[in-house]
Amino acid sequence: MRLVHWLVVAVLAAALALFVAGCGDSGGDGARDADALFEEGMAQLQNDMDGIDMDDPPWDWGIDASDAFEDFDGALDADPDHCGALLMAALTRILVVLTDPDLADILDDVFDEESFAAGRLPIFWVFDTPDIADVRRIRENIAERNRDDFPFSELQDYIEDEVIPALDYVDGNFSDFEDLDCELTLVIDVPARDDTTLMIQIDATDVYFAHGPVDALQSLFHMIVAYNVDVEEGQTLEELIDEDPNFTSLRPGNHMGTAYDELTDMVGHMDDALTSLTTETGNQTYDLITETAGMYFVLDEMFEVDGAADSLAMIVQEIEDALTSPYTINPHEMDPEDPFAPDIDITFDIQEMFDDPLDPLKAYLPAHTFPEPDEFVLDEPLTFPDPTFDGIFIGMTDEDWRALEEWWD
Repeated sequence: MRLVHWLVVAVLAAALALFVAGCGDSGGDGARDADALFEEGMAQLQNDMDGIDMDDPPWDWGIDASDAFEDFDGALDADPDHCGALLMAALTRILVVLTDPDLADILDDVFDEESFAAGRLPIFWVFDTPDIADVRRIRENIAERNRDDFPFSELQDYIEDEVIPALDYVDGNFSDFEDLDCELTLVIDVPARDDTTLMIQIDATDVYFAHGPVDALQSLFHMIVAYNVDVEEGQTLEELIDEDPNFTSLRPGNHMGTAYDELTDMVGHMDDALTSLTTETGNQTYDLITETAGMYFVLDEMFEVDGAADSLAMIVQEIEDALTSPYTINPHEMDPEDPFAPDIDITFDIQEMFDDPLDPLKAYLPAHTFPEPDEFVLDEPLTFPDPTFDGIFIGMTDEDWRALEEWWD
């Protein structure tokens, strides 16, 4: 995920002179028009980014990158195969969303300012790894907010209207970049280092590596907008679960199905990235991402392990297997030394969860009571309306869940 952040921040923040090799510079009128618009976009972007504080969240930068985006997008209208415009239009499209003041207003309305540090809201964790304190704070915040308005649908509407279309645009541009087998050379001036000039080559391999996280983001945001979780002022937990017909129901649109499709695309792009990386034969000295050599991101060093490509390939295969067929885990077999681990086969069908999502989620809650309107207490013994959760947990019974609950306790 950090690769996407690097591309958005490091590439956009630098003073760039971009030279396109092999694609988009055929010399025709369309190419010349595209080159002119591309140069205008680069100049506009450099002016926009000048002087911003990267430690601030993007929505506090006070910039509007839409003019630069329109230049890059216009360059693609003139020459759809312009490699530089394909990459920079994708990056500025994301930047337009991240710096939108409307996003800041919505986040202020939805989230408790004291409960979330700037820039570390849940939807932006893809750019930074949360720790357990963040998870605990979010859980406590949501539990405490049920007496206040929690208009999460405002953020969901924004994601549907702005974020998902932006990521779809990036997805399409990255695909075109890959299909054209583009290769770019970035010459970056670094005034702070005695006018040092750095050269970086970005090719289809690098974009494949960025494309996988973009697919993951698309999947994540479709899941975020899939269910209704609005809370009106004064609603108790008992009212939400027992009386509110919309709470945890599916929102319009096949968001869960689309989220699954994006996960399968992620697997494909990561597989393409590894295949492309391990079959490269040219000089990789200035490649952005290499397998064992180069100046920038060497895969083994990034993951601090020898043979990182092989390890990633195994992980990608495991993800693909989990997405396409049910998989089984057994707590006792996973940890035979744990005397309390139950000897239970837990078979989980992730494809079923996306293809036939639970609706509403609250219908699958275990039997419970409300001694107080905001106090949810499980009945004993633990029972579910459907212990298989409509076929997601194949063959599970209430007895199996009870054994797991005792083990967790």
